[in-house]
Amino acid sequence: MLALAAITVLAAMLRLYRLGDWSFWVDEAHTYRDLLAARDVFWSSDVSSYPLSFVLLRWLVDLGMPTAEGWLRLPFAFFGIISVPALGLVGRGLVGPRASLLAALLLAFSPWHIYWSQSARSYAMVLFFALLAVAVFFRGMRRRSPLLLLLSLSLTAVAGLCHPSAYILLAGYVGYGLTLLRWPGRGDRATGGGLHKWMPLISIALLATLVIVLMPLLEHVRKDKPDFSLFHLLQTLAFFVRIPVIVAALGGLLWLFDRGSPSASLLLAWIAVPVLALAVLALLMKMTAQYAFYTLPGFCLLAATVVLALANRVTAAGFRGHLLRAVPLGILLLDMAGQSYLYFERNYGERPRWREVRTYLQHRPGAVKRVLTTNQPSLSYYLNPMDFTGRSFAGSFEVVGLAKYKLQGSPTAFFEEHIASSRKSGVELYVAISEPELDEMEPRGVADAFLREHFLQVRRLPNWNGPKDMTVLIYWLPTE
Repeated sequence: MLALAAITVLAAMLRLYRLGDWSFWVDEAHTYRDLLAARDVFWSSDVSSYPLSFVLLRWLVDLGMPTAEGWLRLPFAFFGIISVPALGLVGRGLVGPRASLLAALLLAFSPWHIYWSQSARSYAMVLFFALLAVAVFFRGMRRRSPLLLLLSLSLTAVAGLCHPSAYILLAGYVGYGLTLLRWPGRGDRATGGGLHKWMPLISIALLATLVIVLMPLLEHVRKDKPDFSLFHLLQTLAFFVRIPVIVAALGGLLWLFDRGSPSASLLLAWIAVPVLALAVLALLMKMTAQYAFYTLPGFCLLAATVVLALANRVTAAGFRGHLLRAVPLGILLLDMAGQSYLYFERNYGERPRWREVRTYLQHRPGAVKRVLTTNQPSLSYYLNPMDFTGRSFAGSFEVVGLAKYKLQGSPTAFFEEHIASSRKSGVELYVAISEPELDEMEPRGVADAFLREHFLQVRRLPNWNGPKDMTVLIYWLPTE
């Protein structure tokens, strides 16, 4: 227990370190927007189908909690912190006490888990409740306890109220339950005989059902991100889970299956079913690995299993033996520690630097400024914190969001209209963009070419993080 307490303290330090230093990215600004929205507006919006994190934040703000970046992230950091000892405790029933302790250590160091623990979004809550739900479900199935199974379904529903991606776990439960059925041999007339022949069809039917069920819940995702993204899903999953952890998890899975462990099928279902379901959805809309974030504890448990198994195989004594036992764990931890160092010290929390955009614009000459941007929510938070429509005028900044529908017809006409109105009213005109987002809005490159020809690039805030370019460019319209 002392070791788990020490790991928990380490996890808390990593998740609270520089918690308020990073700029809000677009989804965190959406959290702030929903927090400020009138209750009737919020409950009529798309996100009202998973309201738990917003209800929690609204309650805390009503109690007097400030709305600065660090404060709005703090409740999610709390769930990130308690997920680490939770994994160390509930993982014992799945892989044993020593492996679950190592899994807690891996989760504590995970840069992906640190990121979502420091984000004002609900995914850290999803992971915590999903972790509890899976562990209780496994115990309920082993004990054949209807009460525990009901509790597991209730915890899954709570996770789903944080984000609907958690409902995919229900298909994972069904898949695991199918593995427990006895598959009689040919000629056996017992109930269930020959069902093994239909397992591929059953699996496809489950995935198709998932798509049908999840599509209405994720309709707003489809509208905003309609592009094919299977490669993006796999790319982000590999980057954020980390390739050494994925390889080790595969080894742990093979190890458990080789020894007939009853938890092997559950851990496989915990990881594979959500990833496969998201892969199917990625054929219809843009999907990223964040929707499979709650599978991370499963990866950690499997990776810890093979690390422990390899350590137990070492027969050398003394310092050499201890060093050999530490090598597999060291490979995983050093990779995670390196990425976490980049997260804290080089990559600005893996977020675009919108706060620095505000600082720069505030020091530019001109009493009134208009800013066209690919991230209207974040810049509204920083420049006009109470003006999220982008249409009203507050203070010395007017924030206008760029959007696909505005640029689809004639990007040139859109920018020329703002140039003319800005010069007529004496307003300084700026454009703050992330190039990948501008490319998604207007893939022909007409808008990008127009900016480079008629505007002057006055600031570049670089930040390249793994598979994503988060660099922000600021353009200024020179006076005639």
